[in-house]
Amino acid sequence: MSEGLVEEQDPLSRLDVADNQKALQHYLLDCIPLLQHMAVQVDSVDREAVRISAPLAPNSNHIGTAFGGSLHGLGTLAAWGFLWVMLRDQPDVSLVIRDSHMRYQNPATDRLSAICEPPNVGLLNQFLRAIQRRNKAAIDLTARVESQGQSCAEFQGTFVAIRKRSK
Repeated sequence: MSEGLVEEQDPLSRLDVADNQKALQHYLLDCIPLLQHMAVQVDSVDREAVRISAPLAPNSNHIGTAFGGSLHGLGTLAAWGFLWVMLRDQPDVSLVIRDSHMRYQNPATDRLSAICEPPNVGLLNQFLRAIQRRNKAAIDLTARVESQGQSCAEFQGTFVAIRKRSK
């Protein structure tokens, strides 16, 4: 069995790379300066989920709860971060968000944590195959944002991966 087929059957094996958490943290803070001000931290990257958190203080609003934009941003980052890890070995692929929606459920009054669990493996394989075959693919992901173990918001987004054309 070829290596490509093994990856196709188990794309989540890419989440097992030991330095994913550190690499994602470094990439986010280096490439998106706003995240330093938000004090974003990549808590974990594994087969269960990508977890990203931030303290309430730099992300609070005028009434002392989490700013809606920070909740949306963390949800976006968790989902985007999941895909970044999945595509990390393909530096010629750019990843962007095409559409998103946030449903706010409860006020966040403490540390914020965004969790993106892997989508269905079949959908993930379809996404990865489309990048290889057509140099472009889209996938819908969800992430939830929690505070003190309570769900505060649910993020839904469509992400597009595009392979850069060589000149």
